[in-house]
Amino acid sequence: MRIQISFTRELTLAAISGAAEYFEIIESQLGSAKSSEKSRIQKMVKSWKLNAEDEYAEWSIAMKEHQATFDMLLPNYFRYSFIALLLLIVENKLADLCYAAKAVRKLDSEVPQPRRDVIKEYKSYISDKAHISGLNWDALQELGKVRNCIVHASGKIKGYRDKSFLTQLARKRAGLHINEGLWDYEGDLQPLFLENHILVIEPEYCRYAVGTIKAFFEDICDKIPLPKLVIGNEY
Repeated sequence: MRIQISFTRELTLAAISGAAEYFEIIESQLGSAKSSEKSRIQKMVKSWKLNAEDEYAEWSIAMKEHQATFDMLLPNYFRYSFIALLLLIVENKLADLCYAAKAVRKLDSEVPQPRRDVIKEYKSYISDKAHISGLNWDALQELGKVRNCIVHASGKIKGYRDKSFLTQLARKRAGLHINEGLWDYEGDLQPLFLENHILVIEPEYCRYAVGTIKAFFEDICDKIPLPKLVIGNEY
């Protein structure tokens, strides 16, 4: 028994909406932190009472570090973690929807308990056992490849098994890039993700991912089908 009262559609879409809200909140907080830290640096440098030339030099050094941290390092780390979180939600909710499909369609086949290729396993159940077709599985598998590169290779595509796929994807998908050493950063120590051949994620891609996942789950809920409110048998 997974849940007693089936609000599967509502719980699924609420999880995605919650992730979207979380993303916007943290992005906003990063912007506020960036502004606050800039003000703190300005006050700190002023407090040293340097001559104009030295003050400008110290300010420039501090702002380069500030830029690396708040324009590059923290945003990309957060967006990496967000994509990973989003795919955890996807996999969890796919499991719930497999159980929902089993109950609604009265299937004999047991829902898989995958440890690897999670999306592939659930796709097989939904497509082959529940006979639900026309879903945008390619979009989920695309996001899965991005997530896997982040989790298993720290976003580095050089030598990664899906390098060719990710390179092509970055050329067509807004907000997803591969750093080719074009960042204007003159520090002696480059932040991790400023290495060449590493995924760089912008807010646009995260919002695209949320929208794509929401559309997928709305579609699968319609095709199971799950009404907007379901109170059904335990499963």
